[in-house]
Amino acid sequence: MIPRALISCLFVVISLLLTISKGFSSEFTMDPLGLFGFKNKTLQDRIVSDAQSLPQDIDIVLAYDFTSSNAQMGINSFGGKSLHHLFDKEDVRHNPYQVVTKLILANLLSDESEKEFRVLGFGDEASIASFDGVRILKRKKKKPIVGLYRVLKVYRSYRKKTIMSGPTSFAGPIRIASQQAAENKRHTLLIIITDGALSPGLAQQETFEALASASSNPLSVLIIGVGDGTERERKGSFPGLEVFKSLKDDAVDRTGITGGINGQLNFDNVDFVNANDFLGGAHAVNEASTRLELFLRRCAEKVVLQREFMEKHNMIEGLSWDERRSGV
Repeated sequence: MIPRALISCLFVVISLLLTISKGFSSEFTMDPLGLFGFKNKTLQDRIVSDAQSLPQDIDIVLAYDFTSSNAQMGINSFGGKSLHHLFDKEDVRHNPYQVVTKLILANLLSDESEKEFRVLGFGDEASIASFDGVRILKRKKKKPIVGLYRVLKVYRSYRKKTIMSGPTSFAGPIRIASQQAAENKRHTLLIIITDGALSPGLAQQETFEALASASSNPLSVLIIGVGDGTERERKGSFPGLEVFKSLKDDAVDRTGITGGINGQLNFDNVDFVNANDFLGGAHAVNEASTRLELFLRRCAEKVVLQREFMEKHNMIEGLSWDERRSGV
């Protein structure tokens, strides 16, 4: 028979361990991106109702960066875990790729639950072996991906079997989205979520050439940086992606690769937003809801200006991608 004193001692030890474990869990969930996790399992909540919206008739293509650097880029910003780490389905926590997807689609689109999305993966072993270095993520039986919930479900399913690799090139996603925009004559937004800068050399050259070619079509490209950034000593910094903020700006160095491509752009069709600046960096002193609204406005503001340019120059005239596919 176990002595009562020993039982009491075991109870105290177990309680202490649970308390410590809960403390670690709470500390981890206080990660800046984790503050914006959805509490509703359906993931349909709209967190901010008055943020600037994206044009509601816009077609959206999502592209996820599965390069191997994601395994190390969460050391400071994501509790040491890979940026593509998947929590159990019952867990309310999500990785930065899932969180950014939810924040943008749920808050900047009023018809998110009914909208059809194209979802791409790049940078993993399966993608780099595919045509154009991109994998088109699909549901079983090739059913369309409709709504945020299914976008996240497809992402999760693909992530489970992917082997991260490299290099980092945005050329493939840009070409696919540009072709869609050209065929449909619809304003198309490509959202690239990435952990770092382009690989030097061919990957960089191809990306800028793809952007220049895409500027003849009604395509907006929004690049969102997540994780520690490309220089760990500069937490959350993406110096290699800053150039995308001002490709048409006179301040851009025109002597290098970007200079040559810059002259070929018909309009400023790309933007870069560092998620850390809003969700956990420069604006961290603000309340969570304020930081989120600033982030959403920053993501939408240039897309709205690009839309005005497209309308002014008669670049938009066709059916949406899903309408075209269904023969409407």
